[in-house]
Amino acid sequence: MGWRVHFTRRRLLTPKAPRPLLLALPLGQIKSWLDEEDIPDRLPCLIALDGTYDLELNRHFLQDHLMAASENTQAAVAYDLANF
Repeated sequence: MGWRVHFTRRRLLTPKAPRPLLLALPLGQIKSWLDEEDIPDRLPCLIALDGTYDLELNRHFLQDHLMAASENTQAAVAYDLANF
C-alpha cells in the first residue's frame, strides 16, 4: 500500500466511533481554512502511507492548468502520481 488519494470537502461526515487521529483534527476549522486558502471542494490531495501530507507535492494541484481541468482529469492525475 502506498500513497492514498483524498479529495477536499467542506462537509465531512464523522463516524460514530472516530479514530484518535480524527479526534485530534479541528473539524470545525476545515471549511474556514479551505476558504482562506481558496481551495475548492473535490481538489485531490495525496497522503503518504505514514499519514503525512507533503505540501510541495500537493501544491501541484493548485496550479492554474490543473485547477481549470475537470474533476475527472484532476483525479486521474492524482491517482497516477499516487501509483508512481
